[in-house]
Amino acid sequence: AKVRMKSDTVPSAAGSRTSRAMSSKDKDKKKEKEEKRKSDKKDKKDKVDKDKKKDKDKKDKDAEEEEQDVFSADFDKNLFPFQRMKHFSAPNQLEAKVRMKSGTGGGTLKERYAVMHCNFIIYYEVTKAGVPLESSRPIGAHKLEDMKADEVKKYDKEIISGGLIPKMRYYDFAFSVPIGDKIYVIDLPSEDDLKSWLKVLPKQIKNCIEFRPKVATLNPISLVEDLAGRFPMANNIPHGPIKDDEERWIELMRSYLSARNEHFKNLRRAQLYAEYYNPGNRAYIDWFVTAGGEAGKASLEKDILDAEDRFVAGWKKDGTTGFEELQKLVNDAATEEAAREAHAAVSQKIRYINLFKKYQKDLYNREVELFPTELGQLNTILTGAQSKIDKFEKQKAADADKRRKDAEADHKRKIEEARRLEEERRNDPFSDLNKDQGDPFADLKVETV
Repeated sequence: AKVRMKSDTVPSAAGSRTSRAMSSKDKDKKKEKEEKRKSDKKDKKDKVDKDKKKDKDKKDKDAEEEEQDVFSADFDKNLFPFQRMKHFSAPNQLEAKVRMKSGTGGGTLKERYAVMHCNFIIYYEVTKAGVPLESSRPIGAHKLEDMKADEVKKYDKEIISGGLIPKMRYYDFAFSVPIGDKIYVIDLPSEDDLKSWLKVLPKQIKNCIEFRPKVATLNPISLVEDLAGRFPMANNIPHGPIKDDEERWIELMRSYLSARNEHFKNLRRAQLYAEYYNPGNRAYIDWFVTAGGEAGKASLEKDILDAEDRFVAGWKKDGTTGFEELQKLVNDAATEEAAREAHAAVSQKIRYINLFKKYQKDLYNREVELFPTELGQLNTILTGAQSKIDKFEKQKAADADKRRKDAEADHKRKIEEARRLEEERRNDPFSDLNKDQGDPFADLKVETV
């Protein structure tokens, strides 16, 4: 007979249920543990990704700051779309598609379009066409005042470190320039570009540094507005000189020219300020200085040139032409009145020449001897006219003297005749003068037969 051992007892139904419950709990715990492990792994991965993104953002930010080197406080990139660089260039402006980087020990060269404009080197993104879009805004800018002209040098090669074996990088048309505490390398496309930048950039840096003490204190907008309001340029010159008062008109013209020159100087100072120290205002000032308007150069010149064409040139023409007609007028003068008219005409021509000379001297400080031949001819004609006047005056004086003498003689004759008649009346016994003495023959009586 088979003996059943205690260990061989068959488990009961309740025991089976307990075993299945324990097995389910183990599965849940295992599942929970697996989910926790996955969650920890995901959190760890997220943390790593977040740290990587943070590092990437920091690197991108550092790279962006390194590339842009911080926009200047007075540089508003919205005022400098590439369209302005293209259509409104500044003095000594240079531009080229370049490769550039900061630092001299390797580093990535990035393609940019560089423009030296006013007192900045401005950078734009390059399109496939090789130039920026006209609407492109700058992505970086460096101030020329932060550079040193004598440290702009050609850059030939550099050692690239970081690997097991250092490598050499060579440049054909590059230059380096210290900007702040960094050294920038700018690689140009051709030798001609390199020569231009090495020649112009140092001069422009010196220009900016030299102009600063002269213009840095200006407020160009208020200055130009004040100039335009205080000294309007259009229709400012009087219509013309008053006859016989031309000297006063010349004095007015001289003061106008002086004021205009001062206006030019102040506008130019404002323009220099705008070009080199406040490019944001340049478009505004250019309207006054170069584009026109009441304070534009065209208006500044127009009035005075028109006046010179209308009046001053007329003085020169009237004073230096028509000598033959004038000589004939003197020769044909048959009366003193005609001779005096000819004399006045000659004197007027001499006066025109003297007015022209005075204008040139007072306004332009020209001391040269003008029209000596013409003045000699006019003085000769004037002498002839004066001789005729003297002749007529002499004849007139002689005629007057004759008339005076004839009048005196006639008056004397009349006086003598009056005296003779008076004497005769006094000697006539029948004169009315003797009536009060009575009839001297009253006592005589004649008897008739």
